[in-house]
Amino acid sequence: MSARFSARFGVVLFASASAAVIVGLVLQHLSVVDPVAGAGGVSSRAVAVTTAPRSAAASPVPSARPHSTPPSADRRLRDGLARAAHTAAAHDLRAGIAVLDLRSGRFYGSGQTDGLFGTGSVVKVMIAARLLIDHELTGATADLAYSMITRSDDDAANVLWGRAGGPSLGPWIAAHYGIAGLGAPNTRPGRWGNTHVTPRGLVQLYAKLRTDPTVWPWLGDAMRHASRIAKDGTDQFFGIPAAISGAAVKQGWADGSADNPADAIVNTTGFVDHDRYAVAILTEGNANNDGSDDQGFNADQAAVVTTMARLVCAAIE
Repeated sequence: MSARFSARFGVVLFASASAAVIVGLVLQHLSVVDPVAGAGGVSSRAVAVTTAPRSAAASPVPSARPHSTPPSADRRLRDGLARAAHTAAAHDLRAGIAVLDLRSGRFYGSGQTDGLFGTGSVVKVMIAARLLIDHELTGATADLAYSMITRSDDDAANVLWGRAGGPSLGPWIAAHYGIAGLGAPNTRPGRWGNTHVTPRGLVQLYAKLRTDPTVWPWLGDAMRHASRIAKDGTDQFFGIPAAISGAAVKQGWADGSADNPADAIVNTTGFVDHDRYAVAILTEGNANNDGSDDQGFNADQAAVVTTMARLVCAAIE
């Protein structure tokens, strides 16, 4: 080969390699029509086109449309709460739903999360907590309190509510644990079930109780041993205990706990997933007490609350 031919051949090779590099650089910055945008439309979401390295030349070309990813646990839980709130509204119930992840501190809410609801028997958790903090839960008082939590014993609550502070109990608990939005005292005289809480405030209280060494060992054990049949004969395994196993719960129901005497109250609250999540589902009916039984239990409303709890708990599991 002559020197002149070799030089020309080298120039050709150099020019070809340079052209390849230039083409590769141009291709790396091109965008193509996103198939999601449809025919003739260019998506604002550009799809980068790149050249494959030689070692991957035989690999199949991936689709321009990305694979859909399953919703995150965070999104799934928010969707579950939204569906639960929609279920309540479809049955003419005022509802507030709150979930607090005690591991991450993340709060999830739907409906009237900061609205005031009558507690019904959920206030019995506060009664027991106050007596435990004051070191008064001993002997016969402890027996009464255990029946009050596990069997939702109203007679026991009638005795212990006054000892725990009566109408001042809610504000005392809120101040003790530093919860600004816990709720408000009862406005219907003598009715401890008319004590008001917000869903957000209640799960915040549950988080505080869960870490209180004076309260939780006794209270957690009692809530985990709720009996299926309450002292008044009501099947209290609606809501959370009907939706998930292993929960620690305190239920509430009444025909006289709402500010409007015509409205029924049905609440399900507690801890699920090995106490990781505090859950509060609070509901008030709309002039529906004609459907409540002699114990103040509205079975139709409780069935809706169970559906709501299943939507929430399914999103947690």
